[in-house]
Amino acid sequence: MDMKKINLNSDKVFYLAIISICFLLFFSWSIIIPYNHAPDEHMRYAIPDFIYQYGKLPVGDDARIRNEIWGISYGFTPIFSYIISALFMKIVSIFSTSAGALLIAARFTSVCFSIGTVIFCIKIGKLLFDKVYARLFVCSIVFLPQFVFISSYVNNDAFGIFTVSWIIYAMLKAKANKWRLWDCIFLGIGIGLCLISYYNCYGIIIVALIYSVKSVIDDKQIECKLQFILMRVLWVGIAAFLVAGWWFIRNFILYDGDFLGMRASSECGELYAQDEFKPSNRSTPQRMGITLPQMLVGMRWLYLSLKSFVGQFDYLSLSLNKSSYYIIWTLFALGFLGYFIDIHKWRKDKEKYNNALLRVMMILMCAITMSLSIYYSYVNDFQAQGRYLLPMLISLSVLFVHSWYKLADKLFHEKRNYVAVCFICIYFMTIISATVDVIIPAYL
Repeated sequence: MDMKKINLNSDKVFYLAIISICFLLFFSWSIIIPYNHAPDEHMRYAIPDFIYQYGKLPVGDDARIRNEIWGISYGFTPIFSYIISALFMKIVSIFSTSAGALLIAARFTSVCFSIGTVIFCIKIGKLLFDKVYARLFVCSIVFLPQFVFISSYVNNDAFGIFTVSWIIYAMLKAKANKWRLWDCIFLGIGIGLCLISYYNCYGIIIVALIYSVKSVIDDKQIECKLQFILMRVLWVGIAAFLVAGWWFIRNFILYDGDFLGMRASSECGELYAQDEFKPSNRSTPQRMGITLPQMLVGMRWLYLSLKSFVGQFDYLSLSLNKSSYYIIWTLFALGFLGYFIDIHKWRKDKEKYNNALLRVMMILMCAITMSLSIYYSYVNDFQAQGRYLLPMLISLSVLFVHSWYKLADKLFHEKRNYVAVCFICIYFMTIISATVDVIIPAYL
């Protein structure tokens, strides 16, 4: 009997099961969780609802979508995922126009984009890791309770993480294929989608560009490197512009040259927000004279962000069982510990993907994402929320799974795969516990 064929079939069955379980989790949570029992969902849902009702894109300061407290709307930020939500709402309205049906339709966008993330993570895992650890890589992402949560309500986070997974996979494949034209276009499409997702995902664009240029420079088989790089960057840029350019051009026209919409959003907040919530009146840590270390430790930014990165629901008012946090944090600690162990070389066909350059880039992605979240909390609005750190989830998992492999190989040698199976079970039981012990009792 052909063992290779059996392995391929078992892989196929496993990943089909993962996709099916994830869809069931994401969709069931989207039905169970009541409207606006998720961060800012009432403000976010206003955008697809506006598009659904009026058949056009809103301007950011439109009173019909503007929040009475903050004086702004999500119409200033990229709204591509909300357009998809409005499309689903239109389709569902053929059969039902009830508020519940339309809400589930709008939330289905997050479900779909997260399933897309699952598929890209499967592809990434197969490139980077041996069989069992590739499975662990996927499970460490898709069964993290906070990832399941953002996959179940109206937001831009699910779409943003989807674009991050797209870009990581695209840059790995492009490097392996010597930066073929189509691979560069595929990477450019992913970058374009990222540009119209969420600003805290932009770090992956910097990472992809550095990784791509450095890979070409190090490739001895590519000649005329400067010309090669310029042509490939041009094609990536053209693809990205065709996907995302319309949004920034629209902003430039609507908001007097403010192509990101950030200045216009701040000015809108000054005009319409309640006094204590105007940008100029917010009591940010910086304005209160609090130092950065004091914010991170004294105001418990690090603790609160790490807690909600693992999983915290509703408006951060619904938590996992304490044991779930301790178990996942222990796995994270083991991931960090693995980097103090001698570097273990993967077998050759994995080393071409999972090399030192990639791991440095994954560290950079984590650093950029963390820095953006810290900066926003310190300067603009104190928000110790793990969902702002989720764009680094895939990069963090690349680093942790590599570390777990090194640690298990060092301690258990040939039995290292048992460690991976154990970790997979932990992640699976954690999300089952979150569903059965937290979400269902809270809302049903």
